[in-house]
Amino acid sequence: EKLIYKVIKKRLDWLEAQGKYLHCVRRLISMHNYYAHRLPEGNSSSKCGEILMDIAIAYSHAGKHERAIRAIDRAMKIFHKNNDEYNIAASNFNRASILYDQENFIQSLSTCIAILPSVEKYPDILANVLLQLANNLEALNMRSRACQFYGKAMSSYFKLGDIRKYTDISHRLGWLMLKLEHFDIALKCLHTAFFMRMDMDTKKTTLRNNYLRAQILRSLGMSNVARNNFLLGLVFAEGLKDTKSLSLCRHGFYQTRGEFPLSLRSAMTTTSINSASGITLMRVPGGFHNYKGEGISIPDYFNRHKSNDMTIKERRSLKNLINDLLFCSGAMESIEVLYFRKQFQYIYDII
Repeated sequence: EKLIYKVIKKRLDWLEAQGKYLHCVRRLISMHNYYAHRLPEGNSSSKCGEILMDIAIAYSHAGKHERAIRAIDRAMKIFHKNNDEYNIAASNFNRASILYDQENFIQSLSTCIAILPSVEKYPDILANVLLQLANNLEALNMRSRACQFYGKAMSSYFKLGDIRKYTDISHRLGWLMLKLEHFDIALKCLHTAFFMRMDMDTKKTTLRNNYLRAQILRSLGMSNVARNNFLLGLVFAEGLKDTKSLSLCRHGFYQTRGEFPLSLRSAMTTTSINSASGITLMRVPGGFHNYKGEGISIPDYFNRHKSNDMTIKERRSLKNLINDLLFCSGAMESIEVLYFRKQFQYIYDII
């Protein structure tokens, strides 16, 4: 049964990636009916509530907001019945998110403020609520107040290790500060977003190289060496929240494990500590960073080959970020203007 559930979830992830949200709803309803009618009442309630939450999110993505709210209400009844505080908090956040999608910004804001004290003991939900609060305040044209909550959300995501969210919010915060003409603060936030993105691109390359190297070494019968590369790949995949690569590297590690004395978690911790000493960050005149380690060096600006590895959405996002940096550095009369102008030219040429 657990295996079937995992297979169905993978199918749902694929449908969601394709934007086929109503297909997701139909499959989720079938899952809900199975757990509601086939399993004993005590076992089905929590699972049914969680599936109803997934149904609500799928309905919201499909633009069926009223149906999404009804699904949330049904899930809430189940969670209240079971005194499931975590899922009650998660349901309230999802309600606020759906209200935001409906452009009911005041109701969404009120919901976030109301649940804020109850979610403080759940760091993952707290980060989402703080971000939703900031989004609502920005939508209501309360930009200065929104910046305060974007800053709190950034801090929460950083503590959770979600660097991607941290980077995205840093860009958003920098853009808002630019609009408020606080160019010095804007430049700092945009710098953070830009160099974090470069860092993530470096780690993506390192992850891919280590996985491919490990597979080659394993095929050559060099399992002991391959295992170390799988472990390093696991460390980078976990930091990037790359679930697909995590699964691939974990599978490769167990294929080459042999008589390995450490647990996987201990091995990853040891590998992370050992690898960190080989990756250094250095500030140089002109405003850009160099990264060294794993035989990788970031070029002075993105070349065509590197840019072509990005999706269209990533390229556009990067172009907007560099454009904001170019504007801010110009307003501050920074020596980085020429550097970011060159960056912008390379990105602009391929979009």
